[in-house]
Amino acid sequence: MAYDEGEDNYRKRGRLKERGLKWKKRGDQLFVKRDAYNSLFQAQAEIFYPERADFFGDRGEGDERYDGIFTSVPQRMRRDMANNLGAMLRPRGKEWFKAVARPDSLMEDKAAKTWLEKATKTQRNIVYSPKANFTRAMAESDNDYVCFGNAIVRHTYNHEGSGLLFSCAHLKDCAWAENHEGAVDEIHEKMEMTIRQAAMLFGKDNLPKEWREALEKHPEREVKVQRCVAPLEEYEYEKDERPRRDAKFMSIYLACEVDEKDAGLGEGYFNWFPYLVRRWMTVSGEPYGRSPCAGVALADARTLNVAQQALLKSVEWRVDPPKVAAHDAVVGEINLRAGAVTYYDASALGDTNRKVIESLETGDPRFGVELADRLAIEHGRVFFQNLLKLPDKRMTAYEAGKWIEEYVRSAAPVFEPMEAENAQLMDAVFERAFAKGAFGDLINGVPDGMPEVLQGAEVDFEFETPLSQAYRELKVQKASALVVDMTAQAQVAPDSMDNVDWDAVTRGRMEDLPVDWLRDAKLVEKMRASRAQAQAEEQQKQEAAAMLDMGLKARPENINKLEQAMQEQV
Repeated sequence: MAYDEGEDNYRKRGRLKERGLKWKKRGDQLFVKRDAYNSLFQAQAEIFYPERADFFGDRGEGDERYDGIFTSVPQRMRRDMANNLGAMLRPRGKEWFKAVARPDSLMEDKAAKTWLEKATKTQRNIVYSPKANFTRAMAESDNDYVCFGNAIVRHTYNHEGSGLLFSCAHLKDCAWAENHEGAVDEIHEKMEMTIRQAAMLFGKDNLPKEWREALEKHPEREVKVQRCVAPLEEYEYEKDERPRRDAKFMSIYLACEVDEKDAGLGEGYFNWFPYLVRRWMTVSGEPYGRSPCAGVALADARTLNVAQQALLKSVEWRVDPPKVAAHDAVVGEINLRAGAVTYYDASALGDTNRKVIESLETGDPRFGVELADRLAIEHGRVFFQNLLKLPDKRMTAYEAGKWIEEYVRSAAPVFEPMEAENAQLMDAVFERAFAKGAFGDLINGVPDGMPEVLQGAEVDFEFETPLSQAYRELKVQKASALVVDMTAQAQVAPDSMDNVDWDAVTRGRMEDLPVDWLRDAKLVEKMRASRAQAQAEEQQKQEAAAMLDMGLKARPENINKLEQAMQEQV
């Protein structure tokens, strides 16, 4: 099952019941705090993400959740922003992440860079394996991220243990806490399973008494299980139940809606935190993030929904306006069908010029259209559409450089939190794959073929985002401008060229090229030294030939002097 990490068998032992009682109370406290956000999340979901509008009550699958919505603009803005984030942060056809070594000086070693490049391709194959479900899970989390400012992605081994499995959890089922450094390292998740599944996962004897009694008669009855993952605290374990030494997190499963003293179902251990908790905009003192899109646009979205409802009524009145008729002037009922005839009593109108039946004056729908259009434009700005599109005009190199600088300033608050989250996820994936020998058979904990310079080094990941692209493009623009400026300055002051390290400029412009395209810096130095030596030898030969030619043309007495001088040099 997806709940089983596959690393340890979940079983009751030692003081599990005591630990279960402790973590159940801890989880209940965190869910009480999390429930304070449900009203906000529900309000955002109802207008921006109706499919997720189930934070209160139990809604059935397939329920119609669009009642009361009169405009699709908020939903389209959320959908487009989520799709754009996925396409920009994780472009399927591009290498949007790469493994790098720390410190940066290690990246100057070609063998290290070659191994890291192969490791990047291996990890990419792991992530995009059809069974991994990575694309679907991240797409679902992108929509949660944009709407609520929070998203939870699980990453575990699949049932066969042959690869990874990614999935997106619902916010209403999760509560978490930060450590003293502000990082989320404790999470509680509520999940549903049948009693039969619980017995298969934890063992029949480890189930609460109530569940054991219902197992034979109602095995498909659904029950709630709460999972807690938190840093491992060794003092809670007795000597004979200590977890393995390399374990860093414990995972304990608890039965819900039963006697708390009988809640513990089983436990296991992780070397890494098996969740990615994505938080976009954080506020000090709050463990949960907020959405700078849906949060800011919520008031406008509600106004737009009301305006669209009024606009629809206005259009209906304009097309089919309400009628007014003189009392007792119409014979029978007013027939508004096409081609119908309505009779009236002409004497009932007297001498007035009033029409028998006339339409009432209604409002002008153009005012509603203008308001709806303005609110839609404001929605686009709140959802950063101005950052997701390039200018639709031709620009000079100087104008392009200035635009990139402005883009970097505006985009940094949007994309920098996402880069940190990508790093956290890829680091966990790398550690899992490393432990399974995906980068080479482990020999004393080191992959076979790993360069010695990388052994014991820290491996991180860098990501291709619009912000990183803009930084590099800005560097290229500056390098190009430097070449133009220094070329002009060299005409006046040739020695000024000595102030620039042209090798650093050249390599800085080519840092994104494949490793095989670039020569190692040490090899370049050897090539230059060899070339300089060959040029020096050639120059000596040319000078010797010139001296010999001069000697042959000189007087005989000078030839003897020349030979004597050459012998002295030797």
